[in-house]
Amino acid sequence: MNNIKFIKTLFLLFLITFYFTACESLSPPKINIIEEGEVLSFSLQNINPNSTTFGNDVGPQDYLGKVVLIYFTNNET
Repeated sequence: MNNIKFIKTLFLLFLITFYFTACESLSPPKINIIEEGEVLSFSLQNINPNSTTFGNDVGPQDYLGKVVLIYFTNNET
């Protein structure tokens, strides 16, 4: 009975150690803040058929002076 308690305690310590060492390798997401005067230089074709700029290349340079949030997603499942 005492041996089982020791094994359970040892296993619990292993899990706790594994949890904390695995979490150390994770880094917070990188956030790039563009300073005033800097412009990202890329454009993508607008594929939204309901948009007034449908089919045109659109990029951050089209929104100078406005707050822009750029979010890229993956639609693959």
